[in-house]
Amino acid sequence: MNEYIMKKFRFLVDRYKMEFLHQIFEKDVTEKFYGPMNAYSYYNNNGCFTIYHAVQRNELYFYYSKEISDIQVNLLYTEININDIICNKNIFISNRNILDLLSNYIKEQIETKGNFFNISVK
Repeated sequence: MNEYIMKKFRFLVDRYKMEFLHQIFEKDVTEKFYGPMNAYSYYNNNGCFTIYHAVQRNELYFYYSKEISDIQVNLLYTEININDIICNKNIFISNRNILDLLSNYIKEQIETKGNFFNISVK
């Protein structure tokens, strides 16, 4: 999953000059389950988008924060509900398909609005 996430969202770094940081946390901040928890953060001065991967459960979560942080609770400031992005798609919903849809959605948002999830990239 690690390489796939970095490959699918690499355009944020290459094309839009966002920074990237991969962090590993021992357990989830809510302590509902143990880690490792991988956080893939794409950020600039306008905000931070994080893909949060619960490795043992193989679940993905998506978050917005005002800035990058190495403090887990700060990084996971606001959860992003992606159900509207993946709903009504006639595909099997897997983590890879979710990442594909989300990557395409972000590209479309940047092209039409100049931002994604309120993070300006222009």
